[in-house]
Amino acid sequence: MPTLFLNINDKLLERSLKELFDPLPEFQWASAAEADLILTDHPLDIKRNYLLLDQYPLVVDKVIQDVRMILEDGVVEFGPYQLDMRTKNLQGPRGEGTLTMKEAEVLYFMVKNKCQELSRDEILQEVWGYQADIDTHTLETHIYRLRQKLELDPTSPVILKSCEDGYMLLVD
Repeated sequence: MPTLFLNINDKLLERSLKELFDPLPEFQWASAAEADLILTDHPLDIKRNYLLLDQYPLVVDKVIQDVRMILEDGVVEFGPYQLDMRTKNLQGPRGEGTLTMKEAEVLYFMVKNKCQELSRDEILQEVWGYQADIDTHTLETHIYRLRQKLELDPTSPVILKSCEDGYMLLVD
């Protein structure tokens, strides 16, 4: 059974997270040294699995989804790439590198829907919990960074393609 540890400075947030995860039978609490995943509201300088909860307001379903994604899926393979969701490590033809949490979430969502056109709105809703009426360049910035890490020639993408209203990941 996956174990969690809270490293939260905000006591109200800590109480809310305990209330959120306590009723879920698929998780249990553990010490920091034994936990599979640490939930935190501030960056940690560690090489362990942790989920930074610094996007407010927190979307309850999104937090649970992120925890499940990190703990259950482990290494995701697509084409010549491997993405370790626990460490956010990406390995492929361009070598090895670490993604940010949001880069990993965007890529993970695209891998789960590979070879399908995903609209900007779908990706924003799934990864950030944004509504369709929000005007932001956050997604474009993350796609740009992912192309730098995935594409052999990021200026002429063949893996992470732009479509009419969004993006498509083209891998086997």
